[in-house]
Amino acid sequence: MSLPPPHSAVAGSDLEAARSGSIFAVLGHLGVLQFSGEDAEAFLQGQLSCDVQKVGLRSSAYGAYCSPKGRMLANFLLWREEAGFCMALSRDIAAAVQRNISRFVLRSKVKVSDASDTIVLAGAAGPQAEAALRGLFSELPKVPNEVSRRSDAGTVIRLTDGRFVLASVPATTSALVQRLGGALQSVDARAWRWLDIRNGLPLITAATQDRLVPQMANFELIGGVSFDKGCYPGQEIVARAQYRG
Repeated sequence: MSLPPPHSAVAGSDLEAARSGSIFAVLGHLGVLQFSGEDAEAFLQGQLSCDVQKVGLRSSAYGAYCSPKGRMLANFLLWREEAGFCMALSRDIAAAVQRNISRFVLRSKVKVSDASDTIVLAGAAGPQAEAALRGLFSELPKVPNEVSRRSDAGTVIRLTDGRFVLASVPATTSALVQRLGGALQSVDARAWRWLDIRNGLPLITAATQDRLVPQMANFELIGGVSFDKGCYPGQEIVARAQYRG
Protein backbone atom coordinates (compact mmCIF):
# COMPACT_ATOMS: atom_id res chain seq x y z
CA MET A 1 0.00 0.00 0.00
CA SER A 2 1.51 3.33 -0.98
CA LEU A 3 1.39 6.13 1.51
CA PRO A 4 -0.31 9.40 0.54
CA PRO A 5 2.07 12.15 -0.48
CA PRO A 6 2.51 14.87 2.16
CA HIS A 7 0.33 17.90 1.59
CA SER A 8 3.41 19.90 0.61
CA ALA A 9 4.01 17.45 -2.27
CA VAL A 10 0.64 18.26 -3.81
CA ALA A 11 -0.01 21.77 -5.11
CA GLY A 12 -2.33 23.65 -2.75
CA SER A 13 -4.91 24.34 -5.47
CA ASP A 14 -4.88 20.67 -6.52
CA LEU A 15 -5.35 19.49 -2.96
CA GLU A 16 -8.19 21.91 -2.32
CA ALA A 17 -9.91 20.91 -5.55
CA ALA A 18 -9.54 17.22 -4.70
CA ARG A 19 -10.91 17.81 -1.21
CA SER A 20 -14.03 19.77 -2.09
CA GLY A 21 -14.19 20.46 -5.83
CA SER A 22 -14.61 18.59 -9.11
CA ILE A 23 -11.42 17.31 -10.72
CA PHE A 24 -9.96 15.50 -13.71
CA ALA A 25 -6.53 13.81 -13.67
CA VAL A 26 -4.49 11.74 -16.10
CA LEU A 27 -3.37 8.73 -14.02
CA GLY A 28 0.15 8.29 -15.30
CA HIS A 29 1.15 6.34 -12.17
CA LEU A 30 -1.06 3.44 -13.30
CA GLY A 31 -0.32 0.89 -15.99
CA VAL A 32 -2.52 -1.66 -17.75
CA LEU A 33 -2.02 -5.36 -18.44
CA GLN A 34 -4.21 -7.12 -21.01
CA PHE A 35 -5.20 -10.79 -20.93
CA SER A 36 -6.58 -12.20 -24.19
CA GLY A 37 -7.30 -15.65 -25.56
CA GLU A 38 -10.06 -18.20 -25.08
CA ASP A 39 -8.66 -19.41 -21.74
CA ALA A 40 -8.17 -15.95 -20.21
CA GLU A 41 -11.13 -16.15 -17.83
CA ALA A 42 -10.26 -19.62 -16.51
CA PHE A 43 -6.59 -18.69 -16.18
CA LEU A 44 -7.26 -15.51 -14.20
CA GLN A 45 -9.85 -17.27 -12.04
CA GLY A 46 -7.05 -19.52 -10.79
CA GLN A 47 -4.56 -16.68 -10.25
CA LEU A 48 -6.44 -13.76 -8.69
CA SER A 49 -8.25 -13.12 -5.40
CA CYS A 50 -11.43 -11.80 -7.04
CA ASP A 51 -14.13 -13.87 -8.71
CA VAL A 52 -13.25 -13.31 -12.36
CA GLN A 53 -16.25 -15.31 -13.57
CA LYS A 54 -18.52 -12.58 -12.20
CA VAL A 55 -16.78 -9.82 -14.16
CA GLY A 56 -18.88 -9.22 -17.27
CA LEU A 57 -18.77 -6.58 -19.98
CA ARG A 58 -20.76 -4.18 -17.78
CA SER A 59 -18.92 -4.80 -14.50
CA SER A 60 -15.52 -4.48 -12.83
CA ALA A 61 -13.85 -5.74 -9.66
CA TYR A 62 -10.97 -4.98 -7.36
CA GLY A 63 -8.57 -7.86 -6.86
CA ALA A 64 -5.09 -8.91 -5.80
CA TYR A 65 -2.37 -11.08 -7.26
CA CYS A 66 -0.69 -12.83 -4.34
CA SER A 67 2.43 -14.86 -3.66
CA PRO A 68 2.09 -18.43 -2.34
CA LYS A 69 2.48 -16.87 1.13
CA GLY A 70 -0.66 -14.81 0.59
CA ARG A 71 1.14 -11.47 0.29
CA MET A 72 0.07 -9.06 -2.42
CA LEU A 73 2.39 -8.77 -5.40
CA ALA A 74 -0.15 -6.37 -6.93
CA ASN A 75 -3.63 -5.04 -6.40
CA PHE A 76 -5.72 -3.79 -9.28
CA LEU A 77 -8.99 -2.85 -10.91
CA LEU A 78 -10.13 -5.51 -13.39
CA TRP A 79 -12.67 -5.14 -16.19
CA ARG A 80 -13.62 -7.09 -19.30
CA GLU A 81 -13.50 -5.90 -22.89
CA GLU A 82 -14.59 -7.78 -26.00
CA ALA A 83 -10.99 -8.85 -26.62
CA GLY A 84 -10.29 -9.96 -23.04
CA PHE A 85 -9.54 -8.51 -19.62
CA CYS A 86 -7.78 -5.30 -18.60
CA MET A 87 -5.98 -4.91 -15.27
CA ALA A 88 -5.10 -1.42 -13.98
CA LEU A 89 -2.26 -1.55 -11.46
CA SER A 90 0.73 0.49 -10.32
CA ARG A 91 2.80 1.25 -13.40
CA ASP A 92 6.13 0.59 -11.66
CA ILE A 93 5.25 -3.09 -11.16
CA ALA A 94 3.35 -3.80 -14.39
CA ALA A 95 6.30 -5.34 -16.24
CA ALA A 96 7.31 -7.50 -13.26
CA VAL A 97 3.74 -8.75 -12.76
CA GLN A 98 3.48 -9.52 -16.47
CA ARG A 99 6.65 -11.64 -16.31
CA ASN A 100 5.61 -13.38 -13.10
CA ILE A 101 2.07 -14.30 -14.03
CA SER A 102 3.12 -15.32 -17.57
CA ARG A 103 5.20 -18.15 -16.09
CA PHE A 104 1.97 -19.94 -15.17
CA VAL A 105 0.27 -19.71 -18.56
CA LEU A 106 1.92 -22.98 -19.69
CA ARG A 107 -0.40 -24.57 -22.29
CA SER A 108 -3.35 -22.28 -21.65
CA LYS A 109 -4.50 -20.21 -24.60
CA VAL A 110 -3.76 -16.88 -22.96
CA LYS A 111 -1.66 -13.90 -24.03
CA VAL A 112 -0.47 -11.44 -21.38
CA SER A 113 0.63 -8.06 -22.72
CA ASP A 114 1.65 -4.74 -21.24
CA ALA A 115 -0.72 -2.10 -22.64
CA SER A 116 0.48 0.75 -20.42
CA ASP A 117 1.50 2.80 -23.46
CA THR A 118 -1.60 2.06 -25.54
CA ILE A 119 -4.33 2.53 -22.91
CA VAL A 120 -4.42 5.84 -21.05
CA LEU A 121 -6.20 5.99 -17.69
CA ALA A 122 -7.80 9.14 -16.31
CA GLY A 123 -9.98 9.91 -13.32
CA ALA A 124 -12.91 12.24 -12.64
CA ALA A 125 -14.34 13.06 -9.23
CA GLY A 126 -16.46 15.59 -7.40
CA PRO A 127 -20.00 17.00 -7.56
CA GLN A 128 -19.77 18.02 -11.22
CA ALA A 129 -17.99 14.90 -12.51
CA GLU A 130 -21.13 12.95 -13.39
CA ALA A 131 -22.70 15.84 -15.28
CA ALA A 132 -19.48 16.46 -17.20
CA LEU A 133 -19.19 12.80 -18.20
CA ARG A 134 -22.79 12.63 -19.41
CA GLY A 135 -21.68 14.73 -22.34
CA LEU A 136 -19.40 11.89 -23.38
CA PHE A 137 -21.27 8.75 -22.34
CA SER A 138 -24.99 8.41 -22.98
CA GLU A 139 -25.16 5.48 -20.55
CA LEU A 140 -23.06 6.55 -17.60
CA PRO A 141 -22.54 3.86 -14.93
CA LYS A 142 -25.10 4.29 -12.15
CA VAL A 143 -23.87 1.88 -9.47
CA PRO A 144 -20.42 1.00 -8.08
CA ASN A 145 -18.28 -1.28 -10.28
CA GLU A 146 -20.54 -0.72 -13.31
CA VAL A 147 -18.91 -0.15 -16.72
CA SER A 148 -20.08 1.76 -19.82
CA ARG A 149 -18.47 2.35 -23.21
CA ARG A 150 -18.51 4.64 -26.19
CA SER A 151 -16.52 3.85 -29.32
CA ASP A 152 -15.00 7.33 -29.64
CA ALA A 153 -14.50 7.99 -25.92
CA GLY A 154 -13.44 4.66 -24.42
CA THR A 155 -14.53 2.89 -21.25
CA VAL A 156 -15.76 4.50 -18.03
CA ILE A 157 -15.96 2.70 -14.68
CA ARG A 158 -17.73 3.93 -11.55
CA LEU A 159 -15.63 3.13 -8.48
CA THR A 160 -17.04 2.01 -5.15
CA ASP A 161 -16.52 5.51 -3.72
CA GLY A 162 -18.40 7.26 -6.56
CA ARG A 163 -15.39 8.43 -8.57
CA PHE A 164 -14.92 7.51 -12.22
CA VAL A 165 -11.98 5.96 -14.07
CA LEU A 166 -11.77 6.34 -17.84
CA ALA A 167 -9.71 4.13 -20.17
CA SER A 168 -9.03 5.41 -23.68
CA VAL A 169 -6.44 5.24 -26.43
CA PRO A 170 -3.82 8.04 -26.60
CA ALA A 171 -5.40 9.55 -29.71
CA THR A 172 -8.60 10.43 -27.82
CA THR A 173 -7.05 11.45 -24.50
CA SER A 174 -6.30 15.05 -25.53
CA ALA A 175 -9.90 15.44 -26.72
CA LEU A 176 -11.18 14.09 -23.40
CA VAL A 177 -9.01 16.53 -21.47
CA GLN A 178 -10.25 19.41 -23.59
CA ARG A 179 -13.93 18.48 -23.28
CA LEU A 180 -13.80 17.88 -19.53
CA GLY A 181 -11.52 20.83 -18.80
CA GLY A 182 -14.38 23.33 -18.94
CA ALA A 183 -16.30 21.65 -16.11
CA LEU A 184 -13.57 19.98 -14.04
CA GLN A 185 -10.28 21.29 -12.69
CA SER A 186 -7.27 19.44 -14.06
CA VAL A 187 -5.02 18.24 -11.24
CA ASP A 188 -1.84 16.22 -10.82
CA ALA A 189 -2.17 12.44 -10.33
CA ARG A 190 -0.82 12.88 -6.78
CA ALA A 191 -4.09 14.58 -5.85
CA TRP A 192 -5.94 11.50 -7.14
CA ARG A 193 -3.70 9.27 -5.01
CA TRP A 194 -4.55 11.43 -2.02
CA LEU A 195 -8.23 10.71 -2.72
CA ASP A 196 -7.43 6.99 -2.97
CA ILE A 197 -6.00 7.00 0.53
CA ARG A 198 -8.83 9.12 1.93
CA ASN A 199 -11.31 6.62 0.50
CA GLY A 200 -9.47 3.57 1.82
CA LEU A 201 -8.18 2.32 -1.54
CA PRO A 202 -4.64 0.89 -1.22
CA LEU A 203 -2.09 0.72 -4.03
CA ILE A 204 0.70 -1.84 -4.01
CA THR A 205 3.86 -0.41 -5.58
CA ALA A 206 7.41 -1.70 -6.02
CA ALA A 207 8.20 -0.50 -2.49
CA THR A 208 5.39 -2.52 -0.89
CA GLN A 209 5.25 -5.69 -3.01
CA ASP A 210 5.17 -9.00 -1.13
CA ARG A 211 4.72 -7.36 2.29
CA LEU A 212 0.98 -7.34 3.03
CA VAL A 213 -1.76 -9.91 3.00
CA PRO A 214 -4.96 -8.28 1.68
CA GLN A 215 -6.49 -7.85 5.14
CA MET A 216 -3.49 -5.81 6.31
CA ALA A 217 -4.59 -3.14 3.78
CA ASN A 218 -8.33 -3.66 4.50
CA PHE A 219 -8.59 -4.80 0.90
CA GLU A 220 -11.35 -7.28 1.66
CA LEU A 221 -13.56 -4.41 2.86
CA ILE A 222 -13.83 -3.00 -0.67
CA GLY A 223 -14.56 -6.35 -2.29
CA GLY A 224 -11.01 -7.17 -3.35
CA VAL A 225 -11.17 -10.77 -2.09
CA SER A 226 -13.75 -13.46 -2.80
CA PHE A 227 -13.96 -16.08 -0.05
CA ASP A 228 -16.27 -18.45 -1.92
CA LYS A 229 -14.38 -18.97 -5.19
CA GLY A 230 -11.84 -21.63 -6.03
CA CYS A 231 -8.15 -21.72 -5.20
CA TYR A 232 -5.52 -19.18 -6.25
CA PRO A 233 -1.93 -18.60 -5.06
CA GLY A 234 -1.95 -17.76 -1.35
CA GLN A 235 -5.69 -18.49 -0.98
CA GLU A 236 -5.27 -20.76 2.05
CA ILE A 237 -3.33 -18.13 3.99
CA VAL A 238 -5.70 -15.32 2.99
CA ALA A 239 -8.68 -17.40 4.11
CA ARG A 240 -6.95 -18.36 7.37
CA ALA A 241 -6.28 -14.69 8.12
CA GLN A 242 -9.97 -13.96 7.54
CA TYR A 243 -11.50 -16.76 9.60
CA ARG A 244 -8.85 -17.49 12.21
CA GLY A 245 -7.17 -14.11 12.61
